[in-house]
Parts: sequence; structure tokens; C-alpha cells
Amino acid sequence: MEFEILVEDVGLSEMEAIRSGTSVAARALDDDDIGAIDPGRHADLVALEENPLDDITNLEGTKTVYKGGERVAL
Repeated sequence: MEFEILVEDVGLSEMEAIRSGTSVAARALDDDDIGAIDPGRHADLVALEENPLDDITNLEGTKTVYKGGERVAL
């Protein structure tokens, strides 16, 4: 719901809201190993049914989570 608030109440675009919780947050932590998808980096990913750039509430439809490159069952 955090991303929905950022879009609807704060006025960020869907991409800006997503970046705020990923790459921007990683930079704030000053950690070069998180916040991007590149070989050799620590990857936490989610698989969604619908595109969150079309509607940020689509992030609520998370079906699969990968943490540290390993699939985590939901």
C-alpha cells in the first residue's frame, strides 16, 4: 500500500514510486550490492500478473518472490 500512497497522495509516477523502494532506497543505504539487477549482485525480485506501471495496485498481485536469487514460495 506504500506505493499506492506515493502515487495517489504524493503524486509520484508509478515508476518513481517503485524506484523509491528499490534503487533509491539502496543508494540511501550506500550499498552497491542491492537495488539493481546485474550479474553478481544480490537479487530480490517479484513476479506479478499485471504491469504495476499501468496501475500501481498491481503490486498487490505478487505471485512469486525471489530472495537472494532463490525462489521463495508464497
